[in-house]
Amino acid sequence: MEVKMYRLGIIEESIDDNRILEKAKQFFISQRIEEVPEDTCPIWHTNEYHVPDDDLEDLLPVLEQHIKSTWYIHALMMIIFM
Repeated sequence: MEVKMYRLGIIEESIDDNRILEKAKQFFISQRIEEVPEDTCPIWHTNEYHVPDDDLEDLLPVLEQHIKSTWYIHALMMIIFM
């Protein structure tokens, strides 16, 4: 059996309302804090989420509405064999 999951990398500072990340909290894996002194936002809080394929369809429209215009979200498909 295979399970399709997506690994999302979402930088909190890229979202215009961080409360929407509550919709993804059940998929939260980890957070790392990065210093990016050359950026207008010098500290990034990058969250990693593992989202099952079936749940991604509900989450993406919400993220799309709240991502700031010059930012993006990383997504990588993972196939897990069980």
